[in-house]
Amino acid sequence: MRQHAQLKRQPAVWGTAASRTSGIFCNDMKIRLAKYRQAAGRHAADIAVFGSAVLVIVLLTICAMVLLDSRRDAMQSAEAVSRDLATVAERDIQRNLQIIDLSLTAMVSGAEDSDVMRLPPKRRNAILFDQALTAKYVGEVLILDADGNVTADSGHLLPRIQNYADRDYFRVQRANPDMGLVISRPVVSRLTHNNSQFVALSRRINRADGSFGGIALITLNVDYFRNLFADLDIGPHGAVALFDKDGATILRLPLRDGLSPVTSGANFGWLASSEAGAFVGRSSSDGEMRLFVHNKIEPFSLVLVIATAERDIYAAWHRRAVAMGGAIVLLAVGYLLLAQLLASELKRRAKVEAELRTLSHVDALTTLANRRHFDEVLETEWNRALREKSRLSVLFVDVDYFKQFNDRYGHERGDNALRSVALALKQSVKRPADLVARYGGEEFALVLPDTDAAGALAIAHRVLTSVEALQIFNEASEHKVVSVSIGTATTGGDREHSSPTALLTAADAALYRAKRNGRNRIESMKHARLSSVA
Repeated sequence: MRQHAQLKRQPAVWGTAASRTSGIFCNDMKIRLAKYRQAAGRHAADIAVFGSAVLVIVLLTICAMVLLDSRRDAMQSAEAVSRDLATVAERDIQRNLQIIDLSLTAMVSGAEDSDVMRLPPKRRNAILFDQALTAKYVGEVLILDADGNVTADSGHLLPRIQNYADRDYFRVQRANPDMGLVISRPVVSRLTHNNSQFVALSRRINRADGSFGGIALITLNVDYFRNLFADLDIGPHGAVALFDKDGATILRLPLRDGLSPVTSGANFGWLASSEAGAFVGRSSSDGEMRLFVHNKIEPFSLVLVIATAERDIYAAWHRRAVAMGGAIVLLAVGYLLLAQLLASELKRRAKVEAELRTLSHVDALTTLANRRHFDEVLETEWNRALREKSRLSVLFVDVDYFKQFNDRYGHERGDNALRSVALALKQSVKRPADLVARYGGEEFALVLPDTDAAGALAIAHRVLTSVEALQIFNEASEHKVVSVSIGTATTGGDREHSSPTALLTAADAALYRAKRNGRNRIESMKHARLSSVA
């Protein structure tokens, strides 16, 4: 029976719970650090994407606020311009109507004087009719009697024959002694043949007894208002309207069929409620959203409305918004794409770095810890054992006759055999703090913290049995299967002048004895007291 089968297996001394936890932490530190760095790389990538998204949101918010401010500025600017236009038009209309009204007052005064009316026509007309009434847009200037017939005509010494008794303004003046100035809706002149439209301005003439004696009449060509409004810059979809206090439309541009009273619209209440003002509403005539700016023309009780379409007000703003918004959106999308690419690159680099860190501590063939990681863990566990005055064991494992195995069966089968042996070694240890490493070639090494000599020997037997149980055929071995030789060494007693290298040297020496004494066996060196360089 082989020597290793006769050895008594003894349990390992695991040490205190605190020592065991410390050992696990030390050996597992680098793996956790590698995982932490990989997680940190992913976290940095996520932060980059999140930060970029926040920056893009802030940028878009600022852009939206700027565009909204610009939109409000466009509306305020349009309102200011419309107010200026309304004021200019209002003053022009007011001045001309005042001139006409003064002339009408003079005509009424002369018509009510019987001496003036008995004068010869030429002299009478010179007194009744002011030369100012020959202005460009003034039409008919007439004195009508109580029956509506023309009794005095500024353009003819012999009055033209025409009757106006059916006109609304004539009936209103006849029925109401205190009407004062009446401004009619546009009417077609009966004394011309070009179908021109005129607005009639009239005042009542009273006889000496106060009864109705006729009216003084001056007509103003609608072209005056049309040309005045046409000069106002109200945009291609804007509108201008002039109406009286009752909502009767005098003129509206653009022209439409019929002149329905504005009282039928929802905006009339706004227009009639104040002397001047501005509001945004939907036009009752065409459904267009407009900015309505209105002024009252006093004392004539007329309302002038300038209505600028919202689409005209925002046309320039809309072009700027599309250009700016499009540029910002493209910039934001490009920035997010770059951020995503950067995040992907950060994650890839973190993953590669983590893999490289892992590979720097892992043997590529067996996936065990490599020589570098073994040396680091041994140094760490040695220092911990010194601090805590605990035991530390090392196992050196060498595959027997491996060179002959490679020469006979080839390197591929040799690599497979090493992988199988590595797996058997890894399964032979149970604690996370224990480390199994490939030391080089066919050599393996184990670091066993908090393990005395008996515990190290028990694990060595487990390794020996596990490898033999693989039953990998090896004709070069006298045992006909792949086997291993193991050397163990354990710290103990006064280790003041000892070192990790000394402990490893002791295990290597024990391994050498095992190979010299026949292989497939275990040799141990208890209580290593070797003086060497710390």
